[in-house]
Amino acid sequence: MDASPKLIGEYLIAEKKITPDQLQKALETQANSIQGGRMPLLGTVLVEMGALQERALTEALERQERDRGQLNTAQYPPEVTGRMK
Repeated sequence: MDASPKLIGEYLIAEKKITPDQLQKALETQANSIQGGRMPLLGTVLVEMGALQERALTEALERQERDRGQLNTAQYPPEVTGRMK
């Protein structure tokens, strides 16, 4: 396991689900979309942009959690955890 956990954007780029340009645009959109003091989740931004399918996001999140040694579904919205196996 790496000393620093990979971020979801790194997984998505490594798996060729998104491009570095799409990630950059999503990060900019995310930073400019703060509402009520909360920033939207990067995966949500990518899906809303049409850059990523929800299933691909779910799979990447599952992989990230497995790599971190645990699958903690409590942090994800029900529409995402319902698709996790």
